[in-house]
Amino acid sequence: MTKQKWRSAFVAGVFAVHPLHVESVAWIAERKDVLSAFFQMLTLLLYVRYAKKPQPRRYAVMALAFALSLLAKPMAVTLPFVLLLLDYWPLHRMESGPGQQLLIEKLPLLAMSIAASVLTFFAQRTTAIVTLARLPLAERLANAVFAYLAYIGKAFWPTGLAVLYPIQKPPSLGVFAAMLIVSAVTIAAVLGIRQRPYSFVGWFWYLGMLVPVIGLVQVGFQSMADRYTYVPFVGLSIALVWTLGEICDSKPTLQRAAIANGMLVLVALSAGAHLQAKYWRTSVTLYQHALAVTKGNYVIQNNLGVIFETEGQEEEAIDLFRQAIAAAPDYPQALNNLGAILGQRGKNPDEAIELLRRAVAADPGYAAARSNLGHTLLQSGQLDESFAQLSQALRLSPDAARIHADLGVLASLKGNLEESRQQLQEAVRLEPNDADVQSNLCIILLRLNHPDQALIACNAALKINPNHPGARAALANLRRTRHP
Repeated sequence: MTKQKWRSAFVAGVFAVHPLHVESVAWIAERKDVLSAFFQMLTLLLYVRYAKKPQPRRYAVMALAFALSLLAKPMAVTLPFVLLLLDYWPLHRMESGPGQQLLIEKLPLLAMSIAASVLTFFAQRTTAIVTLARLPLAERLANAVFAYLAYIGKAFWPTGLAVLYPIQKPPSLGVFAAMLIVSAVTIAAVLGIRQRPYSFVGWFWYLGMLVPVIGLVQVGFQSMADRYTYVPFVGLSIALVWTLGEICDSKPTLQRAAIANGMLVLVALSAGAHLQAKYWRTSVTLYQHALAVTKGNYVIQNNLGVIFETEGQEEEAIDLFRQAIAAAPDYPQALNNLGAILGQRGKNPDEAIELLRRAVAADPGYAAARSNLGHTLLQSGQLDESFAQLSQALRLSPDAARIHADLGVLASLKGNLEESRQQLQEAVRLEPNDADVQSNLCIILLRLNHPDQALIACNAALKINPNHPGARAALANLRRTRHP
């Protein structure tokens, strides 16, 4: 587009090796980011082809590429505005006709963007979108302004990168400084649009493409994310590289210095990306690095605790869950996980129940927390409240085998053996490889005088765990019944 191949090559080089882009490339969940970026770049190439010779067929192919970028990741919704910026510079299409026609030309693309935005909102509104009650609009605006400047800081000094930056109220002074700097650069870009159109285009490319993920509609627990910079930073690179290029063009000494420094920058960025990629080798290394470079990162503390728990490191897991709760007292996942692990140990059931009550209060629709609370109450002999919690958990998660299993045990304690059998059989259907449930079913079937079915359940339990004490005792009892 610009006929400036070396400046373009440097922008491409920064895009390829910047450490902030490791997250998009190394994280399998962000394959969509790379795929969307591919189709966005293809859209740009096809748009240039269309701009040189406007034809319906060329427009249709370009629109298809844009649609594919949206299908890969809806963050591409602002790309039509980038095309309008390119119409101004470097394509200079606004010089040959009225800008209104160029805007009308983008309407089909904007319609696709609106449709993608609406579908994404409705898909995430019940699971991922944070409500205004939890994060007020004023705090969102403050974080957005602060993030715009913070991203630029990480572009120039990409250290302390983390898989998640927790939502924290930015310092008022920092927000004020960010507002001044971002406003000043924006005003300078607008005032200098004729002399430096590349600065205007690059800066508004950066500002505009971040709008969907800047936090005005808050999705998830992050205040910002490295992956969000993947395509927006191209605009920032354009503004910086063309500005420096224009300064150096008439000064050979500066040109040579710029080339040397540019090569050093790419080498340094490559080394930084190589180091950052190492943290993505395992979940443990990724989370431990995130905790080392951030503060109060309760989500990562909880996630690392879950990993330690699955690996049998219960003390380390408990410590991390407690740290997460200290940082965010109403974080339901950490409350649930700590309550569940304490309940399983049986050493402090009162604390476990109190933690699980807090988890349910923080998120009434959290089925796992209600299930764990009902299970712990059942173990503590509080049968009526256990039934209430398990019943609500079952409504929230009807296919959870453990809830059916606990309801089966609860029904047997209340003397309702037929209800117990039904619940335990449903639990076995959903999770046939649980020896405890198979053993409990065997016992209930024996009490209901169904020895043949009981034998099948006992054998299933012993096949899963040959040393299961309950199944062995039930099987021995079954044999005595058959052969007194």
